[in-house]
Amino acid sequence: MKRRVVLALFLFGASLLCGQTQPGTVSTVRIFTQPEGARFVVDGRVYDRTAVFTWPSGTVHTLSVVMPEMFENPILFPRPSSEYKTDCPERTYALPGTQVDDLCEVQWTFSGWSDNTGAARHGNATTITIVADPSIIFYQATFQKKVKIRLTFFGEDGSPPVGPGPCTISAPPAPPNPHQPGIVQIGSECFWTSGHLWVTPETAIPIAATPYDGYAFLGFSVNSGPVQPTVSSLVVKSPLDIRARFAPGKSVKFKTDPEGLLVLVDRTEIPTIPRDEPKQYPRLAQFWWAEGTTHILAAPSPQVDRTGMPWFFDSWSIGGGQNTLFNVTDINIPVVITAKFVRGAFADIFTKPSGLKLTIDGRNNWMGNTFAWAVGSKHTVSAPAEQTDAQGRKYRFKRWNNGGAATQEITVTEAHVNDSIRLVAEYELLAQAVIRSSMPNTAVIVDGNECRTPCVLDRPEGETIKLSANHLPVTSRERIEFAGWSDGGPLDRTLKLEGTEPLTLTANFRKSFLLQNTVEPSAGGAIL
Repeated sequence: MKRRVVLALFLFGASLLCGQTQPGTVSTVRIFTQPEGARFVVDGRVYDRTAVFTWPSGTVHTLSVVMPEMFENPILFPRPSSEYKTDCPERTYALPGTQVDDLCEVQWTFSGWSDNTGAARHGNATTITIVADPSIIFYQATFQKKVKIRLTFFGEDGSPPVGPGPCTISAPPAPPNPHQPGIVQIGSECFWTSGHLWVTPETAIPIAATPYDGYAFLGFSVNSGPVQPTVSSLVVKSPLDIRARFAPGKSVKFKTDPEGLLVLVDRTEIPTIPRDEPKQYPRLAQFWWAEGTTHILAAPSPQVDRTGMPWFFDSWSIGGGQNTLFNVTDINIPVVITAKFVRGAFADIFTKPSGLKLTIDGRNNWMGNTFAWAVGSKHTVSAPAEQTDAQGRKYRFKRWNNGGAATQEITVTEAHVNDSIRLVAEYELLAQAVIRSSMPNTAVIVDGNECRTPCVLDRPEGETIKLSANHLPVTSRERIEFAGWSDGGPLDRTLKLEGTEPLTLTANFRKSFLLQNTVEPSAGGAIL
């Protein structure tokens, strides 16, 4: 009797699992992970890729993402690869459902099972029991994949702690000891020594490093590649091995004469310490450079000081001018490099009327009319004899306000420092007459010379011109005849050019044709 009760209970439980499946049918089901690469277990056997099963409908099976204990049965659990790392805390202390690859570089964290029905009936259980059902064609194990970024400090002794945790490179924490070379920031985490973090693939993360005093940062090497001193972000697609290269540095400080001006170090503008603020900015314009490195030194020129006076770069205290190359040697010996400047003066150069062009030091396309020139420098200014403004009016050069020639050389002296240079080129507007025609491309006679219309004449104020027009033959039977001036003046006339407004005059022409008449016989009549 007891056996019958047990058998009845078993059959009742199986009927609950089997649902409405019909006996004698088969079910084909595909089981896989998303994303690929993680492992799963079906009925005690481990799979590392998509697997397809054909089961009798109604049969019961177990799916799991929890790996069984490793033992020497290659059928149930694959042997670890030759690259299998036993020293992997992430694997040792992983929560159920979390998997780590043999190299300890890829981590999958389980989030749940799903099937083609879309019903959330499995939850986030790592192990589920299913019944083969023809209506269910796949089961998917969903994971969150992360890859490891391994950071190695080149030449470190491993004594400092891994790092202070979250930080920013712009405000790095104090070093844990005086021998700490620097700090590295990957994402929002900072490291003082070798360490690692896990990142979701296809993520762009910032990467930066700041050396502490006494050290120089040379750059990052990614996956044993060349050192890259300018890398600032990485797109993580797979595990990365990053090496941060630090080296002992030489102290190099920059000053200017006079103090407080700007210098360019490796093409970056750097302020120097003002004379009255040396304690407020103790590390301003100080660098630590590795031995054997080369740096470009220059200075903006001209630049103005706090009083508004211009200064011009002259030379470096170590010799050389703009874009001097500084090669780092003797890293144990600090050096102070001074950028020397000379005083300058302002020069204001204009035209009267304003808006006309001048050529200054070979250019006529300057953005403004005020220039800053170094004391002792020479500059050439030139005023064209004639030029035309945007409205088409012509101007003729008269004189410079200093009485110099149209083209002259200006030498900047100490006197100009407090009393700036002011030059004005004066021009006169030429009077203008525009002779038009009632017929296009005809000609008039100006001072005995032919001038095609429209004929534009620019002359000094008050000058006169002699103006006339001719009949213009077209063919032996056709010509263009002058019919008079628009103001009713005579054919041959004198025109005086004056005033600021153009004088406009139109020559009226008309076509005429030859008319020939004959009488036959010639003595038979007359045409009156």
